[in-house]
Amino acid sequence: PKAELIFSIVHPIKRNLTVHRINGRRYSILGSNREEDDRSRYQIFGDYLNPHEDRISFGEGFDTIQYHRPIGEQINDITRSSFDILDVIEPKPIASAKQDYPNKFEIDNRIPRVMIYHLRKRD
Repeated sequence: PKAELIFSIVHPIKRNLTVHRINGRRYSILGSNREEDDRSRYQIFGDYLNPHEDRISFGEGFDTIQYHRPIGEQINDITRSSFDILDVIEPKPIASAKQDYPNKFEIDNRIPRVMIYHLRKRD
């Protein structure tokens, strides 16, 4: 049988949001906005297209590095490394999460938190 590989990653869209405060509220934004006083200038939030690293802290003494690459680069790397993509899944939360985590449920039901790749090794 051909070898298969299933793995999940933090969804690239999730790690490329700029945290921005507006009127005291914290927003995670990916996009652009025209400046009101100069319509030829844009304010840019996030950086999806350029690979980069983010250091994430999960508490005292437990840091990790997350490596961002756009989805297109991920797919190209996978197919060049003798794997076929059988499936790409951007899962929504399970229904029971709505009761346990109502705020996160609403967000994760519209903006994916993870991406799952299901691959098969080519001959």
